[in-house]
Amino acid sequence: MGAVRLEYSDTNGVIWTTETEQDGDSMSYTTLTAGTTYQEFIKNESPKNRVYRWRCTSYTSGSIVTYMSKHDYKGKWEVPGSQDIFIIWDDEPPTSGKDGDGAGFAGHGSFFIDTSSDGLTYRNQYTSTMPSWTSI
Repeated sequence: MGAVRLEYSDTNGVIWTTETEQDGDSMSYTTLTAGTTYQEFIKNESPKNRVYRWRCTSYTSGSIVTYMSKHDYKGKWEVPGSQDIFIIWDDEPPTSGKDGDGAGFAGHGSFFIDTSSDGLTYRNQYTSTMPSWTSI
């Protein structure tokens, strides 16, 4: 058990700042125990590159397991007037699931175009929090 917070630095580790969620709340998590899951999405919209780290702010016992996943795409475009419909393209097929491609933004009906030699197109059959890409 323990507590962690996600921090970033755009000063090469000289100054660290606690990352915030979309609603402005601090990305700090307390009393983490086995089986506890938090899922948040962040986007660096700053013109500066950022380095991220998990910082343990309190510790009681056991392991505190954390991870981050980075999704870079060759391109993505939001359909005007939609809340969460995107066309995404990259040079590999999409992955589904809570950490999959488009997670956090590409809602039901979004498209993913594989620009590799396969050239397949996929449609999200589920939600932005749990994308399920199906070849069409």
